[in-house]
Amino acid sequence: MRTSTALLFLLCSAAAPGQSPEPTLAYQADVVTTYKGQTTRSRVYSDGIRRKTETSRQDGQSAGTYTDSQKKLSWNWGPGYGCLQMPQRPAGATSNEEAAGMETVDGHPTKKFKVTSSATVGGKPMTSVEYVWKAADLQDLVIQRKSEDGSTVVNLKNIVVGKPDEKLLAFPSPPCKDDEALDTARNASEAPGGFRTVRFSDASCKKLVPLPLTLSIPSDYEIRPGGRMGCFWGATEDLSRVLKVTDQADFEGIKRGVYWCRVSNSTEYDPTKKRFVNEHGTDDQWTSTLAREGLQNIVMTPKTVGSIPTLQIQGTMKGLKVYMLYIGVGDSPAILINYRPAGKGGAADDAAWQHFLDSLDTAR
Repeated sequence: MRTSTALLFLLCSAAAPGQSPEPTLAYQADVVTTYKGQTTRSRVYSDGIRRKTETSRQDGQSAGTYTDSQKKLSWNWGPGYGCLQMPQRPAGATSNEEAAGMETVDGHPTKKFKVTSSATVGGKPMTSVEYVWKAADLQDLVIQRKSEDGSTVVNLKNIVVGKPDEKLLAFPSPPCKDDEALDTARNASEAPGGFRTVRFSDASCKKLVPLPLTLSIPSDYEIRPGGRMGCFWGATEDLSRVLKVTDQADFEGIKRGVYWCRVSNSTEYDPTKKRFVNEHGTDDQWTSTLAREGLQNIVMTPKTVGSIPTLQIQGTMKGLKVYMLYIGVGDSPAILINYRPAGKGGAADDAAWQHFLDSLDTAR
């Protein structure tokens, strides 16, 4: 059963990178899978975002898969191995479609494609080839799949269009759990030209205290972990430059500003004094120290976001614009967010930093 469940997971998953996206069609249907002459039947339910496929066994136990296209996560469960949570797509997976004609399947006009997929699973490169049939009258829903050697065939039967009852789409529990730390869907960049709102837990790569905050970053900025250095937000090409060496951040040559979020190694928040504190004393004593260290045009602005204290610091050091935000976390080390401009920085960077500061809000 575990083998057939895994096969079902692979064969009934949504389109991989390089394929046209899975349609946002709400439906339910029977899933008939034939593998080397043996047939199993399952039931699939989808609201266009969540999809649940479940097989009931004669012993009363169940096995199946659950996917959430917004979270880009999948769960695969069955007797003997519990529930496995994983990305909806293996990292680095690629897929290519080739048109292979048009056919009618169970009364539905379909477009047939040859699909070649590659991924690294368990450290081993794997390639698979299959044929899929997409129903033109069902938003290109895949209603039939067949492996290249014909040993495995999956068909959707008795398709009913419309959103299934919510209880049929319920998250499988027990035995599955939703591990929010594995939800990295918001790390990916989106189309340029605007801004996107992310939770602090995402902006910190889920490595820091999940403060109840949201913030705004350019829509085409990616969020990328930097190992022990913390978390970075920026254009994909810039982040590749910044993080090209492990445990080193190199900002030379970036084309746009980059944000850097991590735990401060020198500053904490004192909830009794209601001040940020480091080796130079409380934050109301920092100005003279920062000036001696070369920071000019210093502006320090305390602000409370909800119940969370913050301290904004701006200035110029050797002609380079400096942007810093401390966030207080009880009496623990503070969280520090820097914005590093491309070049020396200018009015556009002032505006970008101010937009970020203004976007900080309490999560709802």
